[in-house]
Amino acid sequence: MSDQLDPYDQAYARAFGGVDPTRQSLVQTSHLNPDREVENRAIADQLGLPGQFIRDNEAEARRIKAQRDAAATAASIRGTKTASFLADTSKAAIAHDDVGVLAKIGHWFGENWANCRLAA
Repeated sequence: MSDQLDPYDQAYARAFGGVDPTRQSLVQTSHLNPDREVENRAIADQLGLPGQFIRDNEAEARRIKAQRDAAATAASIRGTKTASFLADTSKAAIAHDDVGVLAKIGHWFGENWANCRLAA
């Protein structure tokens, strides 16, 4: 029976001896925000960069992603009422994250305006 570790020694071996890789992994990542990590992985995929690079340079990576997203959005709504609305920076500052929805609404009204007119 002297060959067996007591419960305290077993816990110590798992914590410091690398015996329990799950515990070790959880401790190493306990400071990370899970939602932020998912967002960072999506940014890494979109930019084609390693996840660790995104974590180490998060502010810059998010800025690059925002610029690319803005350029793609501007191209997709060019010439629409939504585009003219968002050309005003005071409006864009509060609405830029809703551009996709605004574009869909504008597109729908553009196609269905004749059917939407109220009877006088």
